[in-house]
Amino acid sequence: MKSNNDVIVYNPFPGEEIERTARVIADLAAANNKTVMALFNNIKLTATPGEDPHTIIERYHFEAGRIEDQEKYLPL
Repeated sequence: MKSNNDVIVYNPFPGEEIERTARVIADLAAANNKTVMALFNNIKLTATPGEDPHTIIERYHFEAGRIEDQEKYLPL
């Protein structure tokens, strides 16, 4: 975990599930009153103080679906 004055960066462990990552970054944001960022499966996650982990998970699934849909239409 790295930190600067405004943002904490959390690095999920290989094989870590989205539920754990979301919970960790939400807890870190609340405990430090700072925004926390993490890169999960090449998707940037952010948590702000007081944010529910379920909201983070929903944003992750939305972005993963958007990327999947986009890749369906890429030329071979």
